[in-house]
Amino acid sequence: MRALALKSGVIVTINQPIRSQRKIKESFSQALELAKATEERGGVTYSKRRDNREGLGVRVPVAWRIEKESDGRWSWRIDFRSHGCEPFRRWIEKSVIDLPQDTQFVEEQNGFISLNWFEKLPDSEKLVVDFLNDCANFKFE
Repeated sequence: MRALALKSGVIVTINQPIRSQRKIKESFSQALELAKATEERGGVTYSKRRDNREGLGVRVPVAWRIEKESDGRWSWRIDFRSHGCEPFRRWIEKSVIDLPQDTQFVEEQNGFISLNWFEKLPDSEKLVVDFLNDCANFKFE
């Protein structure tokens, strides 16, 4: 994994899990199990810069975020409703459904579209790279 992403101009960031700094007085195996149960899984973030932000004819949304809930539904955390961006918003809502099951969120900040996932499923990298490319190259009307 990651070779296709890097060839496609996607930036790959490996997020380190956050481990508890508490000392545990139980056995090593109990401490290890507790650490596994309480740590946040960091995943990997794939990012792509939006192409040709200038001259789109509309103001590109600078900040939006859609997250996957524990029940598998997607919901907006930072929503946008700019004039001319409704087709893009609908496209996002339709497209995130086809992303790998281990995807956590998709967001855009200052022209960078980022997707966080765990890379668990084989052959899922192409789905992520294609999504980021389509998102970055979306033709606003």
